[in-house]
Amino acid sequence: MEYDPAIFADVKSEDDAKSVILGPDGVFSTDERWEIETKYLIDLIRAHMPIDDALCLDYGCGIGRLSKELLNCTNWAVVGYDISKAMKEMAERYVDEPLRFGIGNLLYTTNRFDYALAVWVLQHCPYPENDIAKIRDNLRPGGRLFVLNLRERCVPCRGGWYDDGYDVWDKLSHEFATVHIEQADPAIIPRPSWWGVFTKGG
Repeated sequence: MEYDPAIFADVKSEDDAKSVILGPDGVFSTDERWEIETKYLIDLIRAHMPIDDALCLDYGCGIGRLSKELLNCTNWAVVGYDISKAMKEMAERYVDEPLRFGIGNLLYTTNRFDYALAVWVLQHCPYPENDIAKIRDNLRPGGRLFVLNLRERCVPCRGGWYDDGYDVWDKLSHEFATVHIEQADPAIIPRPSWWGVFTKGG
């Protein structure tokens, strides 16, 4: 199957981006997911990432859904990273916190971030081992990573979504120490999904 990220790259508006990031799931609309799921995830992230003045990497930030809410409830600074040029441009406008949020280039940074997020991201990456290594290298020793994924892989390819069978959770457990893994609350995220918290060794 040929990887095709056009679904993320070709968004034309904020509403278009939202529907790609959180499409209707058969229970909730995009707007409902945006409100209900975001609050749920922010509560989980804050429970496991308690430092109030952290530097955080939002890996696959989209238009900055989680970054915006985290800046509203913490003293964090957040660097967003995404493959979609259109979404990165929207993120700076959507978050609208130029002193605490910016779009970053991860090629030349190491051991920089206290925390990292990868929410609905690694399931879509064609070579997730590369993305996991990039996140690991950018976390400082002792830094934490929060991950949320569908149970199955969901790689965008020409002709639709593809499950290549790659075990993201196994790779994460080899690259990080596992703090916690749990199934997402099905009343909030109906499709079988898991979230986890991992830490980088010294």
